[in-house]
Amino acid sequence: MSEPWPGFECVKILSGMYPVIGGIAYYTNKGASFGSKSSKEMIPLVYTTVGYLAVYGFFVFRQGVSKQIFKKYLKKSDGDAKKVACWQKNADRTVGNCHEQMGPFLVSMWMYGSFVNPVRAAVLGAVSVGTLILYPFLYGNEENAPSESIIASTLPRYWLNYYMMLSTVVATLL
Repeated sequence: MSEPWPGFECVKILSGMYPVIGGIAYYTNKGASFGSKSSKEMIPLVYTTVGYLAVYGFFVFRQGVSKQIFKKYLKKSDGDAKKVACWQKNADRTVGNCHEQMGPFLVSMWMYGSFVNPVRAAVLGAVSVGTLILYPFLYGNEENAPSESIIASTLPRYWLNYYMMLSTVVATLL
């Protein structure tokens, strides 16, 4: 028997998620005017973007420093290579996940904020940054990492990206 195609699960999930989030986007953006916003209205988006980039910078710095610290740790006679590999995997995946989501997050947030609702976009962006900060803690440092609790960091960010993207599309149609 052949292995199931993992993409099929993604298709099933997305085919249910898009209509639900699209419906929420429709009802929460009724009456929204699509159009350029003033630079003053965009200030909260600037702060949220700086917050996101600061967290990203911290994660990258943590990854680089971790490599140096772990090298020193392994030189000790009691250094546990498996433990170090788990710690480094956490640091690497944290940066990887943050980087993977950077494009969709920044584009959907700025698109929604620029044309529909800058304050709501900034608030949703701040929530996304908050759940991003949880990622290294929820990922875990064990050999079986990531733990299942990681979805508490990743899933809300996917939903927020889809919501802001679909809200922008909905606003163009209303």
